[in-house]
Amino acid sequence: MFYDIANIPGWLLGAFLVGAITGWMTFSNAQLGALFAGWTRWAVVVFAIGVIAAVLKLLPGRSGLWLELALLMSFVYVVGCFVGGWLKSATSVDQTVAISAAPSPPRVSARTISRGSTACAPSTRKR
Repeated sequence: MFYDIANIPGWLLGAFLVGAITGWMTFSNAQLGALFAGWTRWAVVVFAIGVIAAVLKLLPGRSGLWLELALLMSFVYVVGCFVGGWLKSATSVDQTVAISAAPSPPRVSARTISRGSTACAPSTRKR
């Protein structure tokens, strides 16, 4: 694994940046369900099986190298997604705060309109 990190730092940085951009673009403050529901559970299971296969060196040679690279790039991408989402949540203003801080429009009533404005008054001309 250290061989992979030492020889492809540019690709790892690229995976991290793509993950950070993806995390930034897709982050939402909406209430989330269970973290390991749906496809996430299966992704974690597949990743864990891959890590076990890499640690036990079940795939020799080039196949093992590809497995390690896939696991490393996936891990770095997911970390980038979390960092991008965290940065967006740290830098974004809560919508309720932004709405309450906005100035309210002036109130207009029928009395205000009838006081001095003739633009809204009905016409007195005969047809």
